[in-house]
Parts: sequence; structure tokens; C-alpha cells
Amino acid sequence: MALALNASVSPSKILLGSTFTAKASATGGTGSYTYAFYYKQKSQTKWTTKQDFKTNNSVSIKPAKATGYDVCVKVKDKSGTVVKKYFTVNVTTPLSIKADIPADAKLGISVPIKITATGGTPPYKYAVYYKKTSDTKWITKQDFLSTTSTSIKPVKNAEYEICIKVKDSTGTVAKKYFYVKVSK
Repeated sequence: MALALNASVSPSKILLGSTFTAKASATGGTGSYTYAFYYKQKSQTKWTTKQDFKTNNSVSIKPAKATGYDVCVKVKDKSGTVVKKYFTVNVTTPLSIKADIPADAKLGISVPIKITATGGTPPYKYAVYYKKTSDTKWITKQDFLSTTSTSIKPVKNAEYEICIKVKDSTGTVAKKYFYVKVSK
């Protein structure tokens, strides 16, 4: 029976700073299997050796950069026959929000809100909610649209809390709070 490699890489998408695991097992061939694991950034040509042919059949890898990685898993049997498989792992940065919102505003004047998202997996959708800090009920200004600019028009002299949420294409949601003091 020919040498066969059963290998996996999990998870195939991770956040920068996390690890993924490559595992392998073999059947057939002449037995006495050893395993090797290699990885590289997709944009590079040079492979990094995580483990060169040893009996250990599992390794964890912590990528150093947010980008796509190629992973190669190999098995070698007692006769020197080698079988290999390739995988892809995508490494992203955490989803984060930046917003340009003034800290102070005049009563009756619209407060502009400009949102920027980074990390995660674009495209993004944005939601904007606000309330007086003394209230418990939020007012929805925008509910997960692709629009990155909007405004609110406070109707009372008070401090307002603005909650901005960003959802990426994988459904991951990040949120951040901002405060605006409204006066006459």
C-alpha cells in the first residue's frame, strides 16, 4: 500500500498574536513515520522550518505578521518515501474603530461623525447609537450600513454617549464609546 498523508491545519483564520496547529498522520508505506512542518508568508519564497522530520506529528505556529501563510506538511516512511500537502492560513489584525467626533458641541447644531475601521476582514458595516448619559434607552441613528459618515442633532444641554459598532464580512463586531458635551 502506498504511503498516504492525512494532515490538517486549524484554524485556517487567526488573529495576529494567536497560534494555529498543524497535525499529521500516515498510513501505508513501510511504517516508522517521521513528520516535517514548514511555513512561509505567501509573498515570500523562503520556507521556515518549524520541525524537520521527527516522530512528533503536531506543531503549533505563531505567525509574526498579519498576512496569508502557506503551510507544508510532510511525512517520510522508513524507506525514505516522502508525501506532502499544502495549506493556507490567513492572519488578520483585530477589528478596531476610530471615529472623528468633536468632544464639545452647540445645542441645535448637528454633531458630525466620521468612522474608520481597520483589521478584521473588509468590507465593513457601521452602526451608530446615541443617548444622553443619564438615559438608559439608546436611539438608533444607523444600523449596520456601509455609510462611514453621519451626524446626530442633540436636543438637550447634556452629555451624550455615542456607541459605534463595526461589523466585518465574517460577522465579527467591535464597538467603542465616545462622549460629546452639548451646551448653549
